[in-house]
Amino acid sequence: KNYKGDIIAPKDPVPNATMVNDILTAISDAESLKYDNFFIIGGETLYNHYQHLASTLYLTKVDTDQLADKFFKLNPFWNQIDESEWIQNPKDQYPMKFVTYSK
Repeated sequence: KNYKGDIIAPKDPVPNATMVNDILTAISDAESLKYDNFFIIGGETLYNHYQHLASTLYLTKVDTDQLADKFFKLNPFWNQIDESEWIQNPKDQYPMKFVTYSK
């Protein structure tokens, strides 16, 4: 289906979005609206707690030696199915590539 809008569980209100209190309600709402696909976009906590609910992961890897303070632990049930070449646009500070995983 076409994009219908955001269903989010934020810490602070976001304009033009359906607000819910937790990620499971957001998933239930997306399913009831019969979305073909929906994405969990967030940070370390969301990814680490809810990756078991996903069927596909779309990750961006950034090529840098900078130290990170947040980490996403990829569970062993994921299989890499696609990987792009390293790309870097003129506005990007570091090269990146896109990697897709499936169960």
